Amino acid sequence: MKLRTEKKSAMIFGEGKQDSIFINDFLKEKSFNKQFPEWIFFSDHGSGGSPEDILKLCRRVISGKDYTAVVCLIDLDQLKKNYHKKDLWKRKKLELEQNYGGIFILWQENNAQEETKRELGIKRDMTKRAVNRLSRSQISKLINKGRCMRIANYFKCL
Repeated sequence: MKLRTEKKSAMIFGEGKQDSIFINDFLKEKSFNKQFPEWIFFSDHGSGGSPEDILKLCRRVISGKDYTAVVCLIDLDQLKKNYHKKDLWKRKKLELEQNYGGIFILWQENNAQEETKRELGIKRDMTKRAVNRLSRSQISKLINKGRCMRIANYFKCL
């Protein structure tokens, strides 16, 4: 007789619509799902703004729901832009991590498109739109790199 395991649930929240598309493509990958059969994943997204605005929206979206885990993808570029003097962004980053303790914040280097280009080894200039299209078509290559690995490693620890 096979023991029935309790399903765990997770919300993965993206900064914007393109993050949500990336997350959904990532969550559909068989190699990811095989690692986490006991999990049910949900996704949602904000519409840009400051990291604090995105975290507030994420908190509102998950309010009243009982997720086992919540991950929020946030670009570092806005934080660095708003708190650039004397690396104040590093202190603000720690402050946000403390204030939103129930949410695992996955900080993306500058922005999702730059991170995708780095993960795929692309050095040439590309529009954000072109990088987003490439990201969707190359999701199987991205699954074992950067963001995807950080997300997977987080769930392996739970």
